[in-house]
Amino acid sequence: LFPYTTLFRSPPVQPTAPPLPFRYTGMLEEGGRHAAFLEQREQIRVVRVGDTLDGRYRVTAVSRARIDLIYLPLNEPQSLVTGAMP
Repeated sequence: LFPYTTLFRSPPVQPTAPPLPFRYTGMLEEGGRHAAFLEQREQIRVVRVGDTLDGRYRVTAVSRARIDLIYLPLNEPQSLVTGAMP
């Protein structure tokens, strides 16, 4: 009655983290611990390892070369390169 057709479905698109909404603006070292200054929407934030930002990002590492974060909704790691030499 109906011609035979095959439906091709593309594989589902895996969600990915959005681009980081932060811009690196500086670094501070206190007692061997690093803190980074990040700008977001014209506000400067001081972040350290363990901080949670906007309930969506957790800071996992801060070094002179980069800041590592986890995008919590997808548990996806992201890095913000500082441009400094390690």
